[in-house]
Amino acid sequence: MKSDNKKRKILAIDDNPVNLQLLQAVIKRAQDIEVIVESDERKTVARAIEERPDIILLDVMMPQIDGFEVCHLLKHNEYTANIPVIFLTANSQTTAQISGYASGAIDYITKPFEPEILMSKIRVILNMIIHLENLLEEANTDKLTGLYNRRYLQEVLSPSVRDANLHDCDLSLIIIDIDYFKNINDTFGHLTGDLVLKRISAKVKENLYANDIMVRYGGEEFLIILKNTEIKVAEEIAQKLRKVVEAITWEFTVEPLAITASFGIASTRTVQSDDSEDLIRAADKALYVAKNRGRNRVVCNNQIIAEDEERLDEQQTASELRNKVNELAGKLKEQVFEVLKVFVKTQEMRSPYLAQQSCKVGGYVKKVGAHMGIFERHLDMIYNAAILHNVGKLSLPDSIIQCGNILSDNDQKILRQHPRMAADILGVTELFRDEKEIVLHHQEYYDGTGYPRGLSGREIPFGARLLLAAVTWDAILSGRGYREPKSVAEAMEIFKTLSGTQLDPQIVEAFVELAETGELICNDEMAMF
Repeated sequence: MKSDNKKRKILAIDDNPVNLQLLQAVIKRAQDIEVIVESDERKTVARAIEERPDIILLDVMMPQIDGFEVCHLLKHNEYTANIPVIFLTANSQTTAQISGYASGAIDYITKPFEPEILMSKIRVILNMIIHLENLLEEANTDKLTGLYNRRYLQEVLSPSVRDANLHDCDLSLIIIDIDYFKNINDTFGHLTGDLVLKRISAKVKENLYANDIMVRYGGEEFLIILKNTEIKVAEEIAQKLRKVVEAITWEFTVEPLAITASFGIASTRTVQSDDSEDLIRAADKALYVAKNRGRNRVVCNNQIIAEDEERLDEQQTASELRNKVNELAGKLKEQVFEVLKVFVKTQEMRSPYLAQQSCKVGGYVKKVGAHMGIFERHLDMIYNAAILHNVGKLSLPDSIIQCGNILSDNDQKILRQHPRMAADILGVTELFRDEKEIVLHHQEYYDGTGYPRGLSGREIPFGARLLLAAVTWDAILSGRGYREPKSVAEAMEIFKTLSGTQLDPQIVEAFVELAETGELICNDEMAMF
């Protein structure tokens, strides 16, 4: 059996003390298994709920309730239904065996039994349990942070709320949202954003009790379930966590960077509903109020006042209007994008060295960006910038665009204006505001020797760093009049020499990893609009 460092439990039910002693003697030889015995079959369900065993060994012939009925009761209780039951009995009749399987048992062993056979069957079942637990853990775990995910939340929150209300206990819910997280992604890139999520989640988890349940609820939102915790105590815990987040130091900026979070809290006693969604909505509403009050603060749902409600109503109206405007803007952006693509394609046809360059570069951007785990929305923006990055070359003379030789110093100065020219064209409308910044800086080198502003390292927007790498990769593979095109293997070696000087080392690593798998060879799909 695969070891998982967890001692397994077996609950044995038999009215004969001698049989129970024999079972204990047989199973206790396995040091990783604990045997719990019960001689009163009427207590089986309650004992199973209390002990949560991995397997139940059950006799058939008992004085008060026969084993078939006990098994039926176990299989119809939500807390014990999934516990495997093995009948271990002297009743060897075929009809009894059929009744045993019909009642929900996983196996039927007749007495006298061979200890080795019993242990072998127990081991097989425990192996299955461990395998299923591993699969379930994987399904319920957020891959980035290692926390539980929303799937697990849906399974655990509703019964927890019901239990709290049934037993008149408090259950509190805390929702945490990292303040201005979009700015972190836009400024430092999504890899840095992922680092922030991982470190904050780890620090918060360190400051919770073992029974507290922490879930990654959304992109930058976390949810904590605090059982048997009244809202006042939950508020104290949230204040402590707020200070923990605020105190984290970050090394990815030259200047000290403060990252904070806002907290919304609700409890079963303040919401008074059996519906877990009502509890989430109440905590989420408190979170919005915390954001409106200035962020980096804690608000409980029973602290919301009329002024907060008015602001929320105004925000909802504004949000609905903003969504409609964004929808219209999105459609307009698509139309303008198609027009600009035609201009880019037309000017690229002026040069044998630029033919279909934007499309190929866009293909590289998408492949490498997806490989690096860049969020789809951010990757789409970088792709748009890749398609449009040559639009500034429209104003360049044919003598530069069509030149197959190394350009003169004067022509180089003129060529270096094209990122600014492209940014000016895209800057005519706010539709391409993000793409404009990427295009403007896509010739900035990692070591600060690029143009137009001489930015370096993480000062350069991530999208611009990725675009430069894609442009460079295409130029190496395509060649120029004064330089023969290189093979993929040669391009990989050249890329390695550019790591840390012209190109971002992490992006170089991603290009090389994909190139080694053969996924960075230009194909017809890449070369099409």
